[in-house]
Amino acid sequence: MVRMNVMIGVCAILSGCNPFEPQLYSVCEHALQQRLKSPASYKRVDVRYSERPATRHEFLKSIIYVQDSGSRERLISGFDRNPQAKKQYELAITYDAMNSFGAMLRGFATCGFMGESSSDATSLDVTINGETNLDWYRHLLQEQSDK
Repeated sequence: MVRMNVMIGVCAILSGCNPFEPQLYSVCEHALQQRLKSPASYKRVDVRYSERPATRHEFLKSIIYVQDSGSRERLISGFDRNPQAKKQYELAITYDAMNSFGAMLRGFATCGFMGESSSDATSLDVTINGETNLDWYRHLLQEQSDK
């Protein structure tokens, strides 16, 4: 019991996490904060969690970057054998954060993840407003090269 209380206290002090929330919350918030002008100013206002079985179309979209055709076929046949195993998790996050002029604004973002368990999510696996981290980095590099 003491060990559990110590773990909860350390988690709350070091990272601001809530040990009673799904891991997906902190993963999504981390990915969202990376995209803000002032990540340190981020304050969560509200979050709504939902999960449902993933559709085949969503699954195919999630493996679009798998280049090897053999790996792709194995993933697809695995999904087709047990489509209920993959779930689509989604968070609707309302937050306050500063813009580039220092004004605090309210924002809204959706964070999505597809997997067998929401605890499998990493910041590289989630989408923010439908955009993967790879897409976001690509846009960031494009903006830098256009300057």
